[in-house]
Amino acid sequence: MKKSWKYIFCSAASAVLLTGCVSERPSDILLDELEAKVARAMDPEGDYRKARAYYQRQNIIEKGFWSDKHQLVEVRFKRPDKFKLSYYEKNTPLTEIISFGGRAWMVNHKKGETTEITGEALDRFKVMLSLGHPDTDYDKLFAKVDMVIVREEEQEYYKLTCHPRLANAEPIVIYIDKKEYLPRRMELKIKHPDGDIESISRITEYQKFGRILLPAFTEVFEGSREYTTRLVGYQLDAPFADDVFHKPVFDPVLVEMQKQRDRRR
Repeated sequence: MKKSWKYIFCSAASAVLLTGCVSERPSDILLDELEAKVARAMDPEGDYRKARAYYQRQNIIEKGFWSDKHQLVEVRFKRPDKFKLSYYEKNTPLTEIISFGGRAWMVNHKKGETTEITGEALDRFKVMLSLGHPDTDYDKLFAKVDMVIVREEEQEYYKLTCHPRLANAEPIVIYIDKKEYLPRRMELKIKHPDGDIESISRITEYQKFGRILLPAFTEVFEGSREYTTRLVGYQLDAPFADDVFHKPVFDPVLVEMQKQRDRRR
């Protein structure tokens, strides 16, 4: 009598388990120890942790059916909580996220609109803002972090399954290279009106800026979207004035004139 494919699959799986060939095993260090090793790998002299501000400049290239789309992104941060993320297209600001004093706003320059980010969206934004830095403290950032060692082909990683404090929020999974102690991949689900979208970010290159080692090239896959980010500029203790982080005030006359021009196109 022929054996079903389910029987064959279960038998093969049992054989793998019996031989001890498992894909993951318990971590050999504590989370605090891993955080310290990541900090030393990325920021060996503590330059980032001592700095009061930083400026970052990235190029984003998104693959399209007919042609690729290019964007410039600038990040400005000033301790303790001033943050500005700016998206440009052809040297013209399109959108920005500005945050200070525990609040945040989305700025649409084309429409001349400013919308406050509140509730769960604000909480998610604060979590994402804190990830990927040399001093990321996963214990404080998340309600719980499960850590194991996983092996993929010939490479081993510390896999961190980070459970947000938000109710019903999906975990964020982070893979840290076991030899170099550098974050290499992040996986999460993005809320979308048409359903959750799985986002995977893979850091393929690191580069030194001064004495700090930072992600230089990242591949991002979000549903049907694919794009890359290239870090092209970084400066610690950039001399920002506080008004850089102020919300813009739009002239209603100029905004209406721009809307009319857009309608005529």
